[in-house]
Amino acid sequence: QEFKLAKMLRLLQTVKEEIRRTEENCELTVAPLAATNTCLMDIVFLWCSGCSFGDICTQTSLFEGSVIRAMRREAELLRQMIKAAEAIGDKDLEEKFTETQKALQRGIPFSSSLYI
Repeated sequence: QEFKLAKMLRLLQTVKEEIRRTEENCELTVAPLAATNTCLMDIVFLWCSGCSFGDICTQTSLFEGSVIRAMRREAELLRQMIKAAEAIGDKDLEEKFTETQKALQRGIPFSSSLYI
């Protein structure tokens, strides 16, 4: 798991650097890309891999509400990415985002009420 996540993080950083260079070469004046925050990367990966919420909470010092809020924000980002992939006509990318969204949106973090 750690190797796979590290590989994906390096890929993300490489793409960010390519975007920065392209913007610079085209003399675009855009806001700089934000730093990549990876503190929840392991937790979301475990969740999407099928771990229970209780198991995940024992592996982090973060509050449960913070984890839930982060997962819901990730789900919203995925919804936007699905729409973007659909808009550009990239069915493969749209399917990947949809598959990821299905793995993410399950259980306690996505209950309509947390008072079960």
